[in-house]
Amino acid sequence: MVKLDMSLYALWSRKKKLIEGSIFLALVHSISVFRTYGWSDDWGLYQEYTSHTLHALKDGRPLFAFFVENQFKLAQGEFSTLWLPRMWGLVGIVFAYCLLFEFFRKEFRYLGVWTTNRVNWLVMPVFLSLSCFWITSWSTISSWIIAPLLSSIAAMVLLGRRDRKATTSVLLVSSVLILFAVLIYPLYACYGVIFFVIAIAASTEKEDQKLVEKRLRLFLSLNLIVAFFGGYFIQSYLEFMD
Repeated sequence: MVKLDMSLYALWSRKKKLIEGSIFLALVHSISVFRTYGWSDDWGLYQEYTSHTLHALKDGRPLFAFFVENQFKLAQGEFSTLWLPRMWGLVGIVFAYCLLFEFFRKEFRYLGVWTTNRVNWLVMPVFLSLSCFWITSWSTISSWIIAPLLSSIAAMVLLGRRDRKATTSVLLVSSVLILFAVLIYPLYACYGVIFFVIAIAASTEKEDQKLVEKRLRLFLSLNLIVAFFGGYFIQSYLEFMD
């Protein structure tokens, strides 16, 4: 029992800053989520979203079109329920923060307690930026946060076993994640580059740094290949359907 209590205390000590940061972010962003208002496209979309969905499809972003349609279906044409689509953004921002925090702490673990105590000063400003408040304030684009999340996971998959050759399964999983990110918002599919920059900054050995740089080139190559062929086939399919 004592051993279990000590294990729980150790877990709490490691996760305390992460939990505190997550709660703080949720509280700050909830100010823009749980209010009755609309911004820009929200005014028209909560009543009629079909035209915007078709526009997203023609832009080659079918997943974004899917999320827009289902988000505003969830709102049921009621202006007072536009906070429901914005919840996507709130949950996504907190989850993205947790991913970046844990990755940062892991890469700089050799610094010990310094990372856990001070990582929020480096990570938190990213999620208090104007672009993040757009995600939690603008119902129309709240699903965009899914794209950088997928890109982040793809980067973490590639960096997981960087001392070994990337397996077919690693390349396949990363490619699929990047493809889904591209189909939501292509620019955000490159968000995962942040994780490679952190890994390079944390590298204490030149050999490890070279491995990270190699995986970064692979990540960017996958982005280019997936974006090109994914966009080509989607546009071809849409032209065929017309």
